[in-house]
Amino acid sequence: MVNVLVSTWNGERHIREQLNSILDQTYPDIRIYVRDDGSTDGTLKILWEYSEREEIRLIRGRHVGAGRSYMRLLRIAAEGDYWCFSGQEDLWYPDKVQQAVEWLSQQPTGVPALYGCSYEEADEQTDEPIGTVLPPRRTVDFRRALTNRIYNDFAMAVNSPLRTLMLEADTDRITASDQWAQILAERFGVHYFDARVALKHRCPIPDMNSRNHKKSLSDSLRVFGHTLRSGDEDIRSCAGAYTESFGRKMKDRPAKYARWFASRHYRPDYAVKKALYPGRWKTEAGQELPTRLLMLLGRI
Repeated sequence: MVNVLVSTWNGERHIREQLNSILDQTYPDIRIYVRDDGSTDGTLKILWEYSEREEIRLIRGRHVGAGRSYMRLLRIAAEGDYWCFSGQEDLWYPDKVQQAVEWLSQQPTGVPALYGCSYEEADEQTDEPIGTVLPPRRTVDFRRALTNRIYNDFAMAVNSPLRTLMLEADTDRITASDQWAQILAERFGVHYFDARVALKHRCPIPDMNSRNHKKSLSDSLRVFGHTLRSGDEDIRSCAGAYTESFGRKMKDRPAKYARWFASRHYRPDYAVKKALYPGRWKTEAGQELPTRLLMLLGRI
C-alpha cells in the first residue's frame, strides 16, 4: 500500500485539482492522509467534502509549517509500504505513483530508499510554464545533500526503512522533511532522481535548479536576500537533528560537516571552514559564490 501525505494551508485555489489527480492514479492501492495546517480560507470546507471518501483521512492542526506538517503525517500514517508526499498546488500525472513504486520495490530489503521524479514548473498565478526540473548534473554526496534542496517533498517517495530513520529525530524539529530524507538516504541508503516528468508544480519563485528556466537576476537576488535576512533554518534544523540522532556516535566526515551547520550561534571558525572549503557545495555553479558569502556571514 502507498500512503500519500498531503499538507494544506490556504490552498483552496488548486486543492480540488490536486486531490483529483491523486485519486486518478493508475496505481490501485493508495490511501491519502491530508493534514490541514491551520487554513483560514475555504480549504477546510473542500477537504470535508473529500473526507467522505473511504481512502481519504483528514487531520486538522495548528499552523506549524509544511516540513513539520509532513513529519507529523509521516508518523500518523504508520501502516504501508511506501510514502509519497504531495503539495496542495500541483497536478500529478497518472503514472506518478506507479513509477515511484517500480523503482522502490526493486531496492534491497531493509535498505533506506528515496525516489524523486522530474517535474514541470508553472507560475502559481498565471499557470504559464516556467521550466523543467531534471536530475542534477553533479553527483550528490553528503555535503551537497546537506546544503542543497535536491529532492522536493512534492516530488518524492520513501520506503519503510527510510521512514523509520526519518522518525528517529524529533518531528517538530525538522523544518524540511525533503532535505531530511535526502540527507539520510545519501548517508545510509540509496536515492534516485528519475528523469521522467511526473507532475506539474505551481510555484511563486522558480526553482534555481530548473534546467529550462533562464535564471533571472531578480530570482537570484530574492533567494539571496531572503537567506541573508532569515538564515537557512532548513539546513540548520536538519544538521542539528543529524548531529543529535547519528553524528555524535560517528567521527567521520559527514558528522563533521553536520556540526559545522548545526550551531545556532555564530562560530567564526565554522564560518571560515565552510566558506573556504576546497570542494564544491552546490550542484549549480552559479550558486556557489553567493552561498559561500552567506556561509561567511553565518546565514548558512
